[in-house]
Amino acid sequence: MKVVILDDEEKVSSLICTLIEWDKLGLEQAGTASDGISGLELIKKVRPDLLITDIRMPGMSGLQLIEEAKKILPDLQVVLISGYSQFDYAQSAIRCGVVNYLLKPVKKIELNDTLQKMSAEFKRRQQEVSHTQAIEEEIERIIKEKQQNALLSVLDDGNNTEACNIDLPFPVSIVAVKVDGRTLPYDMKAADVLVRRIVNHMGDAAEVPSVCVASGTYIVAALGNTPAASAVSETLLAWCKEQIELFRTFTLTVAEGSCVEKEEDYYAGVQLAFQGLAERLENGTLCLYHEKVPASVFEFDCTVYVKTIIAAVIQDDRGKFTSTAEAFRSFVVNSGCTLYQLTKIVTEFENQMLEESRLQLEDPAYREVEQLAPVVEMACSVEMLWKGLLLFLDTVYDAVAGSCRERYVRPVREAQQYIQEHYGDSQLSLNSVAEYVGLNSNYFSGLFKKNCSIGFADYLQDMRLTRAKELLSKTKNPIKWISAEVGYGDPKHFAKIFKSVTGIKPNEYRQLYE
Repeated sequence: MKVVILDDEEKVSSLICTLIEWDKLGLEQAGTASDGISGLELIKKVRPDLLITDIRMPGMSGLQLIEEAKKILPDLQVVLISGYSQFDYAQSAIRCGVVNYLLKPVKKIELNDTLQKMSAEFKRRQQEVSHTQAIEEEIERIIKEKQQNALLSVLDDGNNTEACNIDLPFPVSIVAVKVDGRTLPYDMKAADVLVRRIVNHMGDAAEVPSVCVASGTYIVAALGNTPAASAVSETLLAWCKEQIELFRTFTLTVAEGSCVEKEEDYYAGVQLAFQGLAERLENGTLCLYHEKVPASVFEFDCTVYVKTIIAAVIQDDRGKFTSTAEAFRSFVVNSGCTLYQLTKIVTEFENQMLEESRLQLEDPAYREVEQLAPVVEMACSVEMLWKGLLLFLDTVYDAVAGSCRERYVRPVREAQQYIQEHYGDSQLSLNSVAEYVGLNSNYFSGLFKKNCSIGFADYLQDMRLTRAKELLSKTKNPIKWISAEVGYGDPKHFAKIFKSVTGIKPNEYRQLYE
């Protein structure tokens, strides 16, 4: 609580300063003056919370000073000190809003008791004001959040024709900004910073009721009570050009939508602004594009292309993957769609590819793919759009195909290790190994053969006979023992298989090494 002390006698001002228990009462001395005119200037400068003043002062009386000070600071608290005890002075002070009136000579206890009560009242008022401000700020936040969510719903579903209450005075103008990249790879963290700067600037610079939101690298503002946004858009574009001097790897485009006259027109207004932004793909960025005739509805289902591409990726069929991706690009290019429709088609295609990838990948592999998705969104030309899409698809292929290969190879590696450790078990079989790795026996049989280029039975037989040859050539152990050691419980069956593979009997094979 800041305090200013005014008295025409400096020694009285000094005395009052000495009597006040500043620290105990939580008061701060903000200055003193010895006449009314300089006292009023001091009040204007330091804007105190409490004024202690004498009634009689040169230049301007204390009562006149209080009247002028109250015009500047209506909540200013005052302690009036005077050597005159006449009631008329007290009455005049009351009319000025002064409720604390002390007589000279000022007594320390009386002065500090008065100031303590005033300090307590000041704190009480501050708490009330803070509480009221907090309530008002929370109400304002809720209203703003509701408006932003309403505008975001327009961005998320541009085909919706239902009324959308953004709670702005009509007419409302729509202004949109698109952040794009100039060169690969894109620093999306820096892009996020730039988007936030634009959102904050558009919110602060608007001189009318407004709502501003961002979705990805799109920023849209609805300006209430504004029939035309040309001046705002031109100023915004100039400011955006200054920003790309700081964010050199990015570029921006500004577009205006139609004037919104009623709630159900919001979707059309935003769609027209987005159509304007799409013009950057052919006509360049750092421009202001105005509303155009609404584009006709263009129906296109990406699902067949997405499913075919994902199937090719899972099968690790690079040829089919490439040909299908090229077929998708060729069909879209030759479809006659507008630039705006092109951005919607590619975005939908990208979203479906992300969803399919999410079903095939686990974190963090999926997150790595997801981080590449903005490559398409950040394109500032048609050429970069297709280049970005190809890079995105290649990333999907490497991640998903690699995951599938790992998914198929891992159980086979585990099976091979298990066979290596248990080939001497005569009960070892396709079913028992398939059960060990947690797969259906028929599926495991095909998976094993695909990865090892040899069937399970032949693989097991080769491992057993390889070990048998080693034992026959390096030990004197009986053939019956060797047969059991490598997993054949019947020596005759072992001998028969050994001869069918090597062309000679086990004992003849041993003689070759004697």
